[in-house]
Amino acid sequence: MTAGPFKGATAEVRYQAEQIGPGLYALSWQEADKGTVVHVDDFEGGHSRSYYTTAGHAFVRMAGTLREVTAAP
Repeated sequence: MTAGPFKGATAEVRYQAEQIGPGLYALSWQEADKGTVVHVDDFEGGHSRSYYTTAGHAFVRMAGTLREVTAAP
């Protein structure tokens, strides 16, 4: 769940993903406003790091946890 100034933010983007280790992926994309995002997601360890440059050139670092969510039948 996102908190702080980005709470509730949603978007649909095309991204590129690259496996960089077992269960470890780098994902990157460009937002509609030309901001850029890079995620380093450790699905085995349950950790995520995000690096975001806003359209206004501010640099934001975020960290969080990952957990598997299953759909209800």
